[in-house]
Amino acid sequence: LGLTKSDAIVGTPYNFRLTASTGEDTYWVLEQGALPSGLVLNEQTGTISGTATLPGSSLFRLKFGTAQASGLRSEERRVGKECRSR
Repeated sequence: LGLTKSDAIVGTPYNFRLTASTGEDTYWVLEQGALPSGLVLNEQTGTISGTATLPGSSLFRLKFGTAQASGLRSEERRVGKECRSR
């Protein structure tokens, strides 16, 4: 399992698909904590997407599994403020 996507930016669409090297169909469940405000998890595809609405940091734990096995993974996503040119 690897999460290497850059952090989200407030007001900018975000889309990231989680992966697991199981070789089988994998389901994903938000086990503990919360995703950043404005982002949602598609449990069938493992995609975190949406548009972040608040800056800050979110800690959460994801459960992933297949018909044969399951596991847990703790993650953190940071949401930065929108950069504006002067």
